[in-house]
Amino acid sequence: MQTFKRLCAAAVLATAWQISGPAAIAQDRSTAPGDQSTTGVAPPSQNIPDQKLDAAAAALQRVAKLQDDFQQQMERLAELARDAANKAVTEQGLSVEEYTSILETAQKDPDVRAKLLQRVNPAETTGSDKGSAPATSPGKDSTDK
Repeated sequence: MQTFKRLCAAAVLATAWQISGPAAIAQDRSTAPGDQSTTGVAPPSQNIPDQKLDAAAAALQRVAKLQDDFQQQMERLAELARDAANKAVTEQGLSVEEYTSILETAQKDPDVRAKLLQRVNPAETTGSDKGSAPATSPGKDSTDK
């Protein structure tokens, strides 16, 4: 479970990093040379101290490594998700190809779609449970009130 949480966190961080990249580039291009921005970042200059360049180079290497590591974790997570989905399908007695074919047909054919959706959640499509009390969770009984 801990590994799953780490992988999810990695996916969120990597996604946030990828999303912020284009925004940062757009912001950089929208600022005219010589303009002092309100973010506290100095305008481009030829007088950047060596210490700052060293720090930026080290940070760049670390960020690139983090991106590679998170990309690998996201790929592993995607593979785990694919395997779990395939298992869920085959445990129902379908091949992945049959399942895919049924879903594609349901997308194109409203009658098949309606039949499939009725089987997914009969209470919502038939309206037979409207007004009834919600079902209790497994392991709970009337003494838990």
